[in-house]
Amino acid sequence: QRIPDWKGLQFWVKFYPLQEVSGDYYDYFNFGSNKIGLLVSDVSGHGVPAAFITAISKLLFSQHKLDSPSEIFAIVNRELLELVKQQGYLTSFYALINSDYEVLYSIAGHPRPILAKHKTKEVILLDGEGTYLGMFPDAREFYKDYKVKLEPGDKLYIYTDGILEAQDVEGERFEVNRLMSAIKESLDMGVKESTEFIISKLNHFVRGTDQVDDQTLLAIGVSPHLEE
Repeated sequence: QRIPDWKGLQFWVKFYPLQEVSGDYYDYFNFGSNKIGLLVSDVSGHGVPAAFITAISKLLFSQHKLDSPSEIFAIVNRELLELVKQQGYLTSFYALINSDYEVLYSIAGHPRPILAKHKTKEVILLDGEGTYLGMFPDAREFYKDYKVKLEPGDKLYIYTDGILEAQDVEGERFEVNRLMSAIKESLDMGVKESTEFIISKLNHFVRGTDQVDDQTLLAIGVSPHLEE
């Protein structure tokens, strides 16, 4: 489903599951009138076993609406361990965005988000690490919260490793440098156009090969016309 526009924020998602059921998923959560929660996750493996853990984690995340993404990770990690018994794990990115476009986010073993700055034309790989959810009992200490402020026209990209690990016919991976290069080329495009452009670059790179993993790319854009 599409994530609806919210207070000058626009969202666009490209989602390519490898099979009928997927280990990748994205979700959003309403935190009252002044805050929205966003989640992108990648469960290990594919098919039905991965989708089972997807269903459990989706339910767990929907039950915990806290002011700290790292705290949400700590609780979900503990409950996943109880339910799944280390039979699978997931990586996640969770962000809380307020109506001033401040993003508080945490990363659980997931690829780092990329910020495209409208004003300075910079493309920045944001900070963050953390460990998998559902694997380690002491993971709480590895989850941290990070902050970034979005300005008018900025775009934030969250993606799963299926994008980075996509290979061409010679076995070379797409990797983060090619993703950042495609984002840089699309700096002056809107959220939807930019996301479609990046995926077209990816598809051109992997032409002639088969997809080997679920692929998700979620773009968040602040309207460049906020003052209007």
